[in-house]
Amino acid sequence: MPGNASRRGTVAACEKSLKRLKTDRIDLYLLHLARPDPDRRDGGCLHHIEAAGKIRHWGVSNFDVSEMEEAATFPTGRMFATIR
Repeated sequence: MPGNASRRGTVAACEKSLKRLKTDRIDLYLLHLARPDPDRRDGGCLHHIEAAGKIRHWGVSNFDVSEMEEAATFPTGRMFATIR
Protein backbone atom coordinates (compact mmCIF):
# COMPACT_ATOMS: atom_id res chain seq x y z
CA MET A 1 0.00 0.00 0.00
CA PRO A 2 1.28 3.52 -0.68
CA GLY A 3 0.96 4.33 3.02
CA ASN A 4 3.56 1.65 3.72
CA ALA A 5 6.08 3.10 1.27
CA SER A 6 8.55 4.48 3.80
CA ARG A 7 11.18 2.52 5.70
CA ARG A 8 9.12 2.80 8.89
CA GLY A 9 5.92 1.92 7.02
CA THR A 10 7.46 -1.19 5.47
CA VAL A 11 8.70 -2.45 8.84
CA ALA A 12 5.29 -1.76 10.42
CA ALA A 13 3.47 -3.50 7.54
CA CYS A 14 5.69 -6.55 7.96
CA GLU A 15 4.97 -6.64 11.70
CA LYS A 16 1.23 -6.47 10.99
CA SER A 17 1.53 -9.29 8.45
CA LEU A 18 3.42 -11.45 10.94
CA LYS A 19 0.69 -10.88 13.50
CA ARG A 20 -2.15 -11.63 11.05
CA LEU A 21 -0.40 -14.78 9.86
CA LYS A 22 0.38 -15.83 13.44
CA THR A 23 4.00 -16.55 12.59
CA ASP A 24 7.42 -15.17 13.42
CA ARG A 25 8.84 -15.30 9.88
CA ILE A 26 7.61 -14.80 6.33
CA ASP A 27 9.27 -16.88 3.60
CA LEU A 28 8.86 -14.33 0.79
CA TYR A 29 8.01 -10.66 1.37
CA LEU A 30 7.14 -8.66 -1.76
CA LEU A 31 7.68 -4.98 -2.44
CA HIS A 32 5.10 -3.85 -4.99
CA LEU A 33 6.02 -0.18 -5.40
CA ALA A 34 9.16 1.12 -7.02
CA ARG A 35 10.96 3.83 -5.08
CA PRO A 36 8.01 5.78 -3.78
CA ASP A 37 10.22 7.14 -1.00
CA PRO A 38 13.91 8.13 -1.27
CA ASP A 39 14.43 6.52 2.16
CA ARG A 40 13.85 3.14 0.56
CA ARG A 41 16.40 3.50 -2.24
CA ASP A 42 19.12 1.43 -0.56
CA GLY A 43 16.77 -1.40 0.35
CA GLY A 44 17.56 -0.69 3.98
CA CYS A 45 14.07 -1.50 5.17
CA LEU A 46 14.15 -4.89 3.45
CA HIS A 47 17.64 -5.61 4.71
CA HIS A 48 16.61 -4.61 8.24
CA ILE A 49 13.65 -6.99 8.41
CA GLU A 50 15.64 -9.75 6.72
CA ALA A 51 18.57 -9.33 9.14
CA ALA A 52 16.10 -9.41 12.04
CA GLY A 53 14.94 -12.83 10.82
CA LYS A 54 11.40 -11.67 10.10
CA ILE A 55 11.63 -12.55 6.40
CA ARG A 56 13.73 -15.21 4.66
CA HIS A 57 13.65 -13.70 1.17
CA TRP A 58 12.30 -10.56 -0.44
CA GLY A 59 11.10 -9.79 -3.91
CA VAL A 60 9.79 -7.01 -6.07
CA SER A 61 7.04 -6.64 -8.64
CA ASN A 62 5.87 -3.84 -10.93
CA PHE A 63 9.43 -2.60 -11.46
CA ASP A 64 10.77 -1.51 -14.82
CA VAL A 65 14.29 -2.42 -15.95
CA SER A 66 16.02 0.61 -14.38
CA GLU A 67 14.21 -0.01 -11.08
CA MET A 68 15.28 -3.67 -11.20
CA GLU A 69 18.88 -2.62 -11.79
CA GLU A 70 18.69 -0.37 -8.73
CA ALA A 71 17.04 -3.10 -6.64
CA ALA A 72 19.88 -5.45 -7.58
CA THR A 73 22.24 -3.15 -5.65
CA PHE A 74 20.31 -3.49 -2.38
CA PRO A 75 22.48 -4.99 0.40
CA THR A 76 21.23 -8.57 0.35
CA GLY A 77 21.64 -11.53 -1.94
CA ARG A 78 18.17 -13.03 -1.69
CA MET A 79 16.11 -11.12 -4.21
CA PHE A 80 13.36 -12.58 -6.37
CA ALA A 81 11.72 -10.40 -8.99
CA THR A 82 9.04 -9.96 -11.55
CA ILE A 83 9.20 -7.27 -14.21
CA ARG A 84 6.12 -5.52 -15.54
